[in-house]
Amino acid sequence: MVTITARAKDTLLQLRAQANMDDPELGLRLEADNSILGLFPDWQKPGDQVVEVAGATVLLIADDLADALTGVTIDSQTTADGTQIVIATAELPNVETDLDDPDSDDDDDGDEKDGNPALV
Repeated sequence: MVTITARAKDTLLQLRAQANMDDPELGLRLEADNSILGLFPDWQKPGDQVVEVAGATVLLIADDLADALTGVTIDSQTTADGTQIVIATAELPNVETDLDDPDSDDDDDGDEKDGNPALV
């Protein structure tokens, strides 16, 4: 499932208004094309995940894309170029990456440096 922040919903609603999308059934479809995500106006199709704000469809995501995006969060952020929709993955939990003896700081076999496994 895709998580959409309230900030992203507000931004999508503003994008609808800027694009003069007066039909409340017309939404912005998130689509992938050669690993690039984009938004374009479209109507709901069977199986879509639909996000509505204030009675208007703001985002449509095809079921297969929604499955591929499971665990991501759609948000918006303001940059020097204006407000943009951003997609972020969930943060990984902190994982212990030092595989050496925690009391040993020296590597004398040459295969490892500073406790990180050597790439072979």
